[in-house]
Amino acid sequence: MTNSKSNFVFIVFKDSFVLGIIDFLRTALGGKISDQPHITIQGPLPERVTAEKIDGVKRALGKDEILLANPKCFEFGSNIVLYMSATSAHMASVWNKPDYPIDKFGFNPHVTIYEGTNKEKVHAAIRFLKREPIELICRDFDVMPYVSKQIEMFATKVTPADEFAFQRLLSHGKVGSTFRARFLAALNSAA
Repeated sequence: MTNSKSNFVFIVFKDSFVLGIIDFLRTALGGKISDQPHITIQGPLPERVTAEKIDGVKRALGKDEILLANPKCFEFGSNIVLYMSATSAHMASVWNKPDYPIDKFGFNPHVTIYEGTNKEKVHAAIRFLKREPIELICRDFDVMPYVSKQIEMFATKVTPADEFAFQRLLSHGKVGSTFRARFLAALNSAA
């Protein structure tokens, strides 16, 4: 028997460029996030997630493209979480988060970028990224189960982040040449 609060379904990214940009943002902000970037789309569920369930979610998402954009935050206690909203054509059809029903909490898939206590830094990052947005489209992702307290959180091979992803954004003209320095300065001035 499994713990009723321990079974989840995640979308994990296999696109090293997307992971590289998330890594850039996480590193710039600091905080205590050590997990692989993911979107929790189901859970907690009362029973272990079967391979058939995962296959059904994969079929439903099909060839979706996941858009990561629009930074937002929420607070709980003395902590604050900065996240990028995530959307795709069929994500709502596989969404099942019993502790956060859509009618009460809305539909809010996201990837956590920062979790910590520095609210000023988070608000500075949001202001900056609203003026100069980073929008990512991920076409290469996987769906997998997660059981809390599992020794290996992500049983499949983890895709490494592209350490040159930010430079590629710059070389493709997606951000200006001073973006990185100005973003870090905005964060440091709020720290």
